Amino acid sequence: MKKLFLSLILTAFALNVYSQAQIQGEYHKYIVKKTDDERKKSKSKEWWGAGVILFSKQDIPREGKIKEVEGMLSNTFTADDKFVGRVYLPRAVNKMDAVPPQALIYRIYIDDASTPYQVGVRKDVMKEGGWSSWLLDFTDNFQTAMNSLTEGTHKVRVEIWSSREVDVKTVYVDENNKPIAFSKDTDNKGKFWASGDFTISK
Repeated sequence: MKKLFLSLILTAFALNVYSQAQIQGEYHKYIVKKTDDERKKSKSKEWWGAGVILFSKQDIPREGKIKEVEGMLSNTFTADDKFVGRVYLPRAVNKMDAVPPQALIYRIYIDDASTPYQVGVRKDVMKEGGWSSWLLDFTDNFQTAMNSLTEGTHKVRVEIWSSREVDVKTVYVDENNKPIAFSKDTDNKGKFWASGDFTISK
């Protein structure tokens, strides 16, 4: 499974990109608002204002109409299915965070595991700043990855987080408030960007 998602992420982000801002289609606007309304009923604020990842057995058109796209979607698959996903962000990549991220992180949770598979996407192969939607193609090496799963039905959750490492300096002082030591660490100021769930049977 880990090899699958590494291949997925590297393939998805190694594509040529455009500098012009993407037009968001009817379904794009609809599903981002609907998902956000649902999250506000059950999730903490960290999850608000983020995007969604949806899945299908065929390529989902970026500017598709609501009825067109809804007829294509699925959240249940078998290991032999063609399998693709599409990311829908509420805003363009360069407007998702106050400060542009250094990278993106994909977190993949299998069967609600506490520790995800985590794959980083470097800034030099990230999507262009004007992009707010792109396809994830799960076909490459998918069968090989499925062979690593036990038989049965498995729940998969895919999350996208931005990543921005910042230096954090700590100053230690004595009883007179005089600096006596320093330490330097890094802290990740990334934000939740999007998520999607599906089940797959082997």
